[in-house]
Amino acid sequence: MSVIFGVSQMSLGICMKAFNSFTFKSKTDFFFEFVPQIILLTVLFGYMNLLIIIKWLSNFTGQESNAPSIINTMINIPLKGGFINGSPFIGSSETN
Repeated sequence: MSVIFGVSQMSLGICMKAFNSFTFKSKTDFFFEFVPQIILLTVLFGYMNLLIIIKWLSNFTGQESNAPSIINTMINIPLKGGFINGSPFIGSSETN
Protein backbone atom coordinates (compact mmCIF):
# COMPACT_ATOMS: atom_id res chain seq x y z
CA MET A 1 0.00 0.00 0.00
CA SER A 2 2.87 2.38 0.80
CA VAL A 3 4.38 1.85 -2.67
CA ILE A 4 1.10 2.80 -4.32
CA PHE A 5 0.79 5.93 -2.15
CA GLY A 6 4.44 6.82 -2.81
CA VAL A 7 4.04 6.55 -6.57
CA SER A 8 0.89 8.67 -6.46
CA GLN A 9 2.73 11.29 -4.42
CA MET A 10 5.64 11.30 -6.90
CA SER A 11 3.22 11.68 -9.81
CA LEU A 12 1.57 14.61 -8.03
CA GLY A 13 4.99 16.25 -7.63
CA ILE A 14 5.78 15.75 -11.31
CA CYS A 15 2.40 17.21 -12.29
CA MET A 16 3.18 20.24 -10.12
CA LYS A 17 6.38 20.62 -12.15
CA ALA A 18 4.18 20.80 -15.27
CA PHE A 19 2.06 23.54 -13.69
CA ASN A 20 5.25 25.44 -12.80
CA SER A 21 6.47 25.21 -16.38
CA PHE A 22 3.15 26.69 -17.57
CA THR A 23 3.31 29.41 -14.92
CA PHE A 24 6.83 30.44 -15.89
CA LYS A 25 6.11 29.90 -19.61
CA SER A 26 9.00 27.47 -20.03
CA LYS A 27 8.25 25.03 -22.84
CA THR A 28 11.72 23.53 -22.47
CA ASP A 29 11.02 22.45 -18.89
CA PHE A 30 7.70 20.96 -19.92
CA PHE A 31 8.91 18.93 -22.90
CA PHE A 32 12.36 17.93 -21.63
CA GLU A 33 11.64 17.45 -17.92
CA PHE A 34 7.96 16.79 -17.29
CA VAL A 35 7.17 14.58 -20.30
CA PRO A 36 10.11 12.12 -19.87
CA GLN A 37 9.64 11.95 -16.11
CA ILE A 38 5.90 11.22 -16.26
CA ILE A 39 6.41 8.62 -19.00
CA LEU A 40 9.12 6.83 -17.01
CA LEU A 41 7.09 6.99 -13.81
CA THR A 42 3.91 5.64 -15.36
CA VAL A 43 5.63 2.93 -17.37
CA LEU A 44 7.89 1.49 -14.68
CA PHE A 45 6.18 2.27 -11.40
CA GLY A 46 2.67 2.14 -12.82
CA TYR A 47 3.46 -1.36 -14.05
CA MET A 48 4.81 -2.25 -10.61
CA ASN A 49 1.60 -0.97 -9.00
CA LEU A 50 -0.41 -3.05 -11.45
CA LEU A 51 1.62 -6.13 -10.49
CA ILE A 52 1.00 -5.44 -6.81
CA ILE A 53 -2.76 -5.18 -7.36
CA ILE A 54 -2.81 -8.34 -9.50
CA LYS A 55 -0.91 -10.21 -6.79
CA TRP A 56 -3.36 -8.97 -4.15
CA LEU A 57 -6.33 -10.17 -6.20
CA SER A 58 -4.83 -13.58 -7.02
CA ASN A 59 -5.46 -16.54 -4.76
CA PHE A 60 -2.28 -18.48 -3.96
CA THR A 61 -3.76 -20.46 -1.07
CA GLY A 62 -1.85 -23.74 -0.88
CA GLN A 63 0.48 -22.59 -3.68
CA GLU A 64 2.49 -19.94 -1.85
CA SER A 65 5.74 -21.23 -3.35
CA ASN A 66 4.36 -20.66 -6.87
CA ALA A 67 3.52 -16.99 -6.26
CA PRO A 68 5.49 -14.76 -8.65
CA SER A 69 8.01 -12.29 -7.25
CA ILE A 70 7.50 -8.59 -7.93
CA ILE A 71 11.09 -7.77 -7.00
CA ASN A 72 12.56 -10.28 -9.46
CA THR A 73 10.19 -9.10 -12.18
CA MET A 74 11.20 -5.46 -11.70
CA ILE A 75 14.91 -6.35 -11.65
CA ASN A 76 14.58 -8.43 -14.82
CA ILE A 77 13.05 -5.54 -16.80
CA PRO A 78 16.37 -3.72 -17.36
CA LEU A 79 18.67 -6.72 -16.97
CA LYS A 80 16.95 -9.41 -19.02
CA GLY A 81 14.50 -7.44 -21.14
CA GLY A 82 11.53 -8.56 -19.03
CA PHE A 83 12.20 -12.31 -19.24
CA ILE A 84 10.36 -14.07 -16.41
CA ASN A 85 11.85 -17.03 -14.56
CA GLY A 86 9.01 -19.04 -13.03
CA SER A 87 5.32 -18.35 -13.28
CA PRO A 88 4.00 -15.16 -14.89
CA PHE A 89 1.68 -12.77 -13.07
CA ILE A 90 -1.17 -12.80 -15.57
CA GLY A 91 -2.64 -16.21 -16.20
CA SER A 92 -0.73 -17.82 -13.34
CA SER A 93 -3.73 -19.04 -11.35
CA GLU A 94 -4.14 -22.57 -12.65
CA THR A 95 -6.65 -24.96 -11.17
CA ASN A 96 -5.53 -28.46 -10.23
